[in-house]
Amino acid sequence: MGKLSKNKEMSIRLRIIIFFVVLMLITVLGTGYIVFSNWLKATDETVTQIGENNNNEIVSQVDKFLNAPLHSNDVNNAMLQEGIVDIENEAERDKFFVRYLESQDTGSVYSFGYGTEKGEYYGARRNENGEIEIMRNNSDTDGHSLYYSLNEDMTANELVVDTGEFDPRTRNWYQIAKESSQPKFSSVYVHFYMSDLAISAASSVYNKDGVLQGVVGTHVTLSVISEYLEEITKDNGSLAVIVEKNSGKLVANSLNVENCSILDDNVVERFSIEDINNQALIQAYNNYTSSGGNSFKIKNGVEKFFINIKEINKNGLDWIVITAIPGSLFTVNVYDNIKFAFILIVLALILSMTIYTKMSNRLFEPMYNLIEAAEKFTKGDLLRRAVVVRNDEFGIITQAFNKMADRMYALINNLEEKVQERTVELDKTNSELVENMKQIKYLSYNDPLTGIYNRMFFEESLKNLDTVNNLPISIIFGDANGLKLTNDI
Repeated sequence: MGKLSKNKEMSIRLRIIIFFVVLMLITVLGTGYIVFSNWLKATDETVTQIGENNNNEIVSQVDKFLNAPLHSNDVNNAMLQEGIVDIENEAERDKFFVRYLESQDTGSVYSFGYGTEKGEYYGARRNENGEIEIMRNNSDTDGHSLYYSLNEDMTANELVVDTGEFDPRTRNWYQIAKESSQPKFSSVYVHFYMSDLAISAASSVYNKDGVLQGVVGTHVTLSVISEYLEEITKDNGSLAVIVEKNSGKLVANSLNVENCSILDDNVVERFSIEDINNQALIQAYNNYTSSGGNSFKIKNGVEKFFINIKEINKNGLDWIVITAIPGSLFTVNVYDNIKFAFILIVLALILSMTIYTKMSNRLFEPMYNLIEAAEKFTKGDLLRRAVVVRNDEFGIITQAFNKMADRMYALINNLEEKVQERTVELDKTNSELVENMKQIKYLSYNDPLTGIYNRMFFEESLKNLDTVNNLPISIIFGDANGLKLTNDI
């Protein structure tokens, strides 16, 4: 009963408001959850796709970069094997190497040379100032590498520097090409005066009898790859590194950090991925080398990174490309929109409640009038009627109430008149009844003809007279003019 009474105390208007608010919240929050969940999911897919696109573009650029020295080696190798270039002709040989180096406008090819099975080495290089110098190393130089400045006709001018003894056959790029008989890249090394990482594309040169004559080598610096990474990642805020798969040594990066260093005592130091101070990339490398997986997410503190990894396996190179995109770069807008949408929802609820309150007051006005009229009617104001505000459902109920009130008022007024009429009738009947009773009593004790008390009256009176107090008592009978006899007959 208590619960029922409590429910009865809640007005219809309040119930509708509560229902409206709950329904709106469920609708808005449910729709918002679905929309923003799909939004976040789409954002994750977009970021993952961006990471994959970045990696594809990086791999494409690196592949293009690596193909250039390989292709050059193929062409130059053919020229040497076919004897198109006479390696013994000093002028022809120097022009061959210089022309090739001048044709490389990327700046990444710093040296192009040819080492023979005799330990000779010929070629051209760019010095630290970017100027081309001719290289010679043979019996005439006593096995020393001599570098000459360039004349206008691409021949050797003055001796610039003697770098000491040098045997190309001891170099990694020469040995791997000789062992595999296929074009190969050397291991990554630090260039001795550019403080930059470099690799050498090497290709074996054979004579017509298939006897190894030497190895042609195109030597390139890798800083341009870091420039590729920076260019590719700058528009989407991602991070990218290329490392050697097995060692984790840096090859290139977009973080603008050094990949290597030459210390004061000319000690060469290469940096690994552990040295870049970026836990997301370090964790990505460790995860990949331990469990594999090309695409995954990493939580680094409060930041979530989308990781994408691809391998570069090309002619002896075994590198991996790691890109990491901070999720906040894309989701921050989503969360800002969620906050903004939440504020709009609150404002919309407030506005809706304000509008609804005013509308409900207007809509329920006939009901309030009806309730007020009904309460006063029940307290005795039978002339009270509700005002018909509109001809809607409330108006129909109000009209019905007014008709009922009119009917009750008519019934109550007619009842009073009927009671008054009946009262008059009853008074008249009672009066008649009293008169009749008097007449009956008179006839009961009196003779109708003479009006004299009769025997019944005598017997009733005798009961009152025949008492001890009245003793002795006497009765006298008399007959006047023979009336007794007449009466007896």
